Amino acid sequence: MWFEIGPQIEQLQQQATEEIADIRALLQAQTERGGGADPEAAGQVTADIENKLTKLSSRLTRGVEQIQQTTPVVVRNQGVTPAAAQEERLQRVSALERRGFSALLDRDVQAAIEAFNEAGAIWPEYHNVSAISDLLTSWENELSDKQAPKWSELYRTVLTDLSWGMPSDLRPEFRSLATKSY
Repeated sequence: MWFEIGPQIEQLQQQATEEIADIRALLQAQTERGGGADPEAAGQVTADIENKLTKLSSRLTRGVEQIQQTTPVVVRNQGVTPAAAQEERLQRVSALERRGFSALLDRDVQAAIEAFNEAGAIWPEYHNVSAISDLLTSWENELSDKQAPKWSELYRTVLTDLSWGMPSDLRPEFRSLATKSY
């Protein structure tokens, strides 16, 4: 048996890098708005940055703990290996998470709820799928109109609180939508 933690470390590093880029985008949004020109917006950006930093620290600690607890991932000659089963689970939940984030960008709250619910049923602790599902369910009525102002708040909340593990290619659009909401 052997341990395969290299990909886990790379994923942790990539996610942390993405989160740091979000923080830079939030700082840029604050700078572009003149820092203190709108004290309420500046205060919200500052609070969001502090929240993002706290979440990043927590996620890094949790990620390192998970890597430290890594179990052997390959057991030879036993048919389906634990690693193969875990990889299949990861692919399914990751695809559902991606579908949910895409639905949010399309402002399709029903499709997003469905995708995040399915992902949570497979792996409730995966990234933030359960928390996003809960948030969407609680805001469902307010998000039923694609032009509702609540969408701006949603994008900001997802970026600042729930973006750990968000697909890299979708993140720039979330950043743009979130920073426009200040």
